[in-house]
Amino acid sequence: TTSPHQQHLLFVEMSSIDMRVSIENDHFPHCIVFSPLPLLSWIFPFIGHLGIVDSSGIINDFGGDYYINKDKHKTAFGVVTKYYPIKHYQIKRLNPSHSDKVEMVDSAINDASCKYARQTHNIITNNCHAHVAVALNELELDGFKYWNTLFLIIYMVLFSRFVSFKRFLVSYIPMLVILSITVLVFTFSSIKFED
Repeated sequence: TTSPHQQHLLFVEMSSIDMRVSIENDHFPHCIVFSPLPLLSWIFPFIGHLGIVDSSGIINDFGGDYYINKDKHKTAFGVVTKYYPIKHYQIKRLNPSHSDKVEMVDSAINDASCKYARQTHNIITNNCHAHVAVALNELELDGFKYWNTLFLIIYMVLFSRFVSFKRFLVSYIPMLVILSITVLVFTFSSIKFED
C-alpha cells in the first residue's frame, strides 16, 4: 500500500533523473499548466490560461504585453487547476547541442519566453497558448510541430489532470452558478401567473 503522501507524488522520468510533481507544494516541473481566466472560464471552463514549467519548477506564462510571468506556484492568473506532465519519450526532436532532454525542454521554454517577452498580447491570436505552442513545436512533442491555441485547448481537455477536487471546483463552480441562474430566470419568466 502507498501512503497518501506517495499517492500525491507523480514521477515524470526525464533523462537520467526523476522529476517529481508535488501537488501539495504546487510544484509541476516540465508540465503544461492551466489556470481559469476570470469571466471567460466562468462561461467556458475548458478555455483558460496556460503556462509551461521548467525543470526547477518555475512556471513561465505569457501574462500580457511584453510580460512573461515567472513564479514557482502560480500563473499570472492564479493557482494551477490542471496540469499535463511532458514525458521524455514524447520529445521527438533530436538536438545535438543539448546533452539531455531536460536541458532541451528547459532551452525550448527559455527560447519561447524570450521571444514572447518582446511581443504584444492578443487574446485570440498571440496569447499564452501560442507561447506554450512555440516551446512544444521546438520540441516536436508527440512528433507534432504544428501546435497552436486550438490544439492545446483540445489536448488539455483530453489529457490533463486536475490538481485536486477543490481545484476542479475552482474551474467549474462559476459556470454551474451561471447556468443555474440562467435556468431559474428562464423557468420563472416562462411561468404565467393568473390574476
